[in-house]
Parts: sequence; C-alpha cells; structure tokens
Amino acid sequence: MKFISAILIPIMKVTGIPLELLFFKRKTYYQYRKMQKRTIKGGALIVSNHHSFWDYIMVFFLFFWYKVRPIVSYEIMHKNKVLTFFLRVVGAIEVSRNPLDMDYINKAVELIRKGKKVIIYPEGHFAPIGKFLPFSNSYLKIAQEANCPIIPLYTDGHYGFFKRNHVMVGTPVYASDFVSDINDKDDREQGNSRFVSNMKEMGEITEKRSKTPLFTFKMFPMDFGKVFIFAHIWPFIRVKVHNCGTRKHNTYEGPLIVSANHISFTDPIVLIKAFFYRRLHFLIAKEVYANKARNAGLNGLGGIKIDRQSFDIDAINNACDVLNKGRALLVFPEGHIIREGEIDAFKNGIAIMSAKTKTNILPIYIAKSKKWYHRHHIFVGDVVKYSPFDMKKMTSTALEVSSKIKALEKIAKDGGYLND
Repeated sequence: MKFISAILIPIMKVTGIPLELLFFKRKTYYQYRKMQKRTIKGGALIVSNHHSFWDYIMVFFLFFWYKVRPIVSYEIMHKNKVLTFFLRVVGAIEVSRNPLDMDYINKAVELIRKGKKVIIYPEGHFAPIGKFLPFSNSYLKIAQEANCPIIPLYTDGHYGFFKRNHVMVGTPVYASDFVSDINDKDDREQGNSRFVSNMKEMGEITEKRSKTPLFTFKMFPMDFGKVFIFAHIWPFIRVKVHNCGTRKHNTYEGPLIVSANHISFTDPIVLIKAFFYRRLHFLIAKEVYANKARNAGLNGLGGIKIDRQSFDIDAINNACDVLNKGRALLVFPEGHIIREGEIDAFKNGIAIMSAKTKTNILPIYIAKSKKWYHRHHIFVGDVVKYSPFDMKKMTSTALEVSSKIKALEKIAKDGGYLND
C-alpha cells in the first residue's frame, strides 16, 4: 500500500486541482499572518472542526505538499469500497467501534513521532454550518504523548460550485498550553474548553474577514486617498514604532480597536501611516467637517463623524459596523486634544464598542516631539481583551486601557523620546 500511495497521492492532487479550484474555491486566512507559514516541520497534529466529508478533501489540497493522515470512525472507513480504498491510500487511522479501545491514539502518536502529519476531528460527527458540537479531548492526549504542535484549523463548510469556502489556519500551540496534568480529567476538560473557545474565536474572525475583501470599489477612495496623501507627506511625517508588547503592531489582523492618546491634529495621519498595511477607520469630531469638500475627503479616508457633546449612538453604530466587517478602528478615548499635561480620563465609548463587537483593544502612546518635523515615536502595548456587555466590566476595561497607555508613557519618558 505504501508504494501505491506514493504513486496515487501526487496523481490525485495534480489531477484534482481543477475540481479544487471550481468546487472548493478556498480562501485561506491565518490567525497571525506575519508569524505563520503553511510549511510544517516535523510531526504535527491538525485539529479541525467538522461539517462534512469534504472537510478532509479540502485539507488534502490545503497542505498540498504533505500526506495528512485522517483519524476516521469505523463506519466511515467501511462505508463503501471506493471510500475504503481512498482512505487506505491516504493512510487513514481507524477508530474501533469499541469506545474503550484507544489503539488509534497509540497509532497516531507513533506516526507523529516519525515526523508524519495527522488530522483529527474531535467533534466525531458533522456539525451544522455555523455550529460546534462538543469536542472529545483525545487530541490533547495525542499531542502530549507525541510532544508535537497542535495546528488549529477552522473551516466554515461552504463547499459547492456556487459557494466560497473560508478556512483559517491557527497558530501552532502545544497541549501544555492548555493542560498541566494530562491524566487529570477535570484539567483536560478545562483545557479542552479553552481550546474550543480559541476555535470559536477563529470562526468569528474568519466570518468578519470574509466580509472584507482585499479590494472593493467602495474602498477605492480610501485606498487611493491614503496613497495620494502619503506620496506628498512621506518625507515630512516620519514615524518610528516601538513594539513594547509581545507582538508587533503589524501582525494584528481582523477587527481591532486602536486606542491612543491625543496630542495633535496630525495624530490620525501618524497612526494611519504606522498601520499603512491595512485600512484604518477613525472617529473624528463633527466640528472638523467644515464644508462639503472636507466632508467628502474625510469620509473617503475612512472618517466617522461623531458628536462629542452627546452620546452619539449613530456614530457608535457606524463604528461597530466597521468592526463587524473585520476592519480596524482608531479611537481617541480622551475625546479632545491635550497638548500638555497628563492623559485625561477615558470615556466609556471605547469599551462599549469593544463589548458589542467582541473586539480587542490595542493601546498606543504617541510621544510629543519638540518640533513638528521631528520623528514621531509611538509605543505599542499588548491588547486588552474585550469584556462582556456589562457596565462595571466595561468601565474596568476603559481603566485598563488607560493604565496601559500611561505605562507606555513612562517607557517613552524613561527612554528620552518625548523631545527627539
């Protein structure tokens, strides 16, 4: 069978490319694109949600250069002769009818230790589109015993000639990231819950990213305006980004709230330049919209008009709509420019938007330069996780963002960056 497999798998992959392009029409995302590649070194366990048998065929082409062995039930393995032959060719690991027989775990561990790739569907059954079934925690035991990375994989299950399938490849993790004692049942269940939560978050991000294509005619004014402006101001507004957190600012994808202190009218331009790799919408006071020409220009660049004198529910809804589409939003929670002195109290609007859209907040401190033509230094911290839609918890979120920005301010002062 090894000889037959070595011949048939490349043939099936090459001849199946037209079907893959027409039927699956896969769009692949990455949880953290700047930190990931599709290459897998050594043995690994791929853990995926499950909607149909097409899930494995999609993986068959997704990891084109690898032979990924699926773990399948006895019923699927022996459903018909054609399917049985195909699964034997790809090296499927059969799960016995006996629920107490854990031999498939030992087989998977043995293969992974030899540098092979194995995929498991812990739900065990086909879940309805957009839903998750309970995960069996056996994948944690396999990964722990094999001491291999777990690659989370999410698919939305939209297969067909008139559909588009969206897939997200997660950042590799280890079983030890979720469980401390693999033999403790409660610990395994808690770790399993955390892993499933990560998978659901991947699903939410995939859904939002699928609504934000790389190019649309509606976004053309924003993209063109950004390029046009920076072609003229690039030599005059220089930006230096200091990543003080665990991740670089340009590795964040999907919906994101960028929260910063406000020291100048040029702050939006400085941050748009720092996040030039993606579209950055921003809230801006209605007073700035002085005439029709400026109104059209600001809207084209991604501005969202807000009335600072009242709780502008329309502005909040427009901002939430931007985040729900998987885009980034710039907010100055102080609500006004503070040229000198300490950072002012933050308003709760940022926490409300974060809670409503389940979006994390990225705190940023903009250091004040001595002269306008000096380099602009911005300091980026770690994200603040969104809180449930509860007033006390949202207030706590706003305070946490404020405290993180103040901590970044201290880093800037200690480094002597305030007067470059």
